[in-house]
Amino acid sequence: MSKIILAIILLFVSNLFATTEIDKSQLFNKKIDSFIKKVIVENQIFYIEQNGDLLDEDIAIITSNPYYAKNFSYSFQRSKNILAKTVYDSHKKLFYSGCKYVIKKNRLIPIHKSCGFKYRKNKRRAKRVEWEHIVPAWHLGHKLKCWKRGGRLECRLKNKKFRQMEADMHNLVPVIGEINGDRSNYPYSLIKGEKRIYGKPDVEVSFKLNIFEPPKNRYGDVARTYLYMRDKYGIKLSYKQEQQFIKWNNQDPVDNWERVRNRSIAKVQGDQNPYISNSKKLKPKENPTLKEEFEEIKADLQYRYGEFLEKLFPKYALLIITVMAFLLLIFRKWMKR
Repeated sequence: MSKIILAIILLFVSNLFATTEIDKSQLFNKKIDSFIKKVIVENQIFYIEQNGDLLDEDIAIITSNPYYAKNFSYSFQRSKNILAKTVYDSHKKLFYSGCKYVIKKNRLIPIHKSCGFKYRKNKRRAKRVEWEHIVPAWHLGHKLKCWKRGGRLECRLKNKKFRQMEADMHNLVPVIGEINGDRSNYPYSLIKGEKRIYGKPDVEVSFKLNIFEPPKNRYGDVARTYLYMRDKYGIKLSYKQEQQFIKWNNQDPVDNWERVRNRSIAKVQGDQNPYISNSKKLKPKENPTLKEEFEEIKADLQYRYGEFLEKLFPKYALLIITVMAFLLLIFRKWMKR
């Protein structure tokens, strides 16, 4: 049903594409096959991607004078430094793959042979470590006004809450760069078939369904991070997501490294993740309410088509998605009769 509605919208606006011009201030980057925008702030050069995120911002580099560290209480650059130099100093192991890594010339370099990793497509990015936001930075900020004005960089400069969310060390883990790039902003979910595209690491990505499945021994880590971010910052989770994370928390209990990491972060950040420090099995929710069903459908449509519709109808994108969600809900209820 949603595909039919979207097809009607696409047909209606098809002529707009013929006259759409590319922003002359944007540059084409062959490495990522996309347009980026160059921005200079206080002699620092940043490249903004089309979805508002920052190109190569997550690279794991230890810097002597991290940008913004002196200007703001919260700094993503400072958090990356602290994690590399303090929290992970005695545990140089990557999150998804389980690969070990070394530090060379202030850069974190993965040792592929230590876990049987094989790059899928992006050899350049596979050679480096990046700091992955378990709850993606895009998810944290894309609905904020600052993101709509200037993406992640604008939010970092103008929104204190976003700076805190972006820099929260409980939400940051070291991963192989290519896996971070492939995960993108995809939500976590189960993928049938267990096709491993990175060699031995138990990591799956569906580029068709836009979903990502972590290894089973990381289910609980992911779940407890999402639940922590939900409680602390009001991050919205759909009924389906909450049920999945409750199940993952119960399937994969807290391990010793999670406890050590949690305590180490608390020493420098000032808070612990209570789902780790007070770990317990969680009780699944009952059947979703009508409102929860509607919000879940709406969130899914927003994720799939929101960015596309906002470019075409900045003022009416949310209204279109809301109507689509309402029609889909009615259709599903009618089919269950």
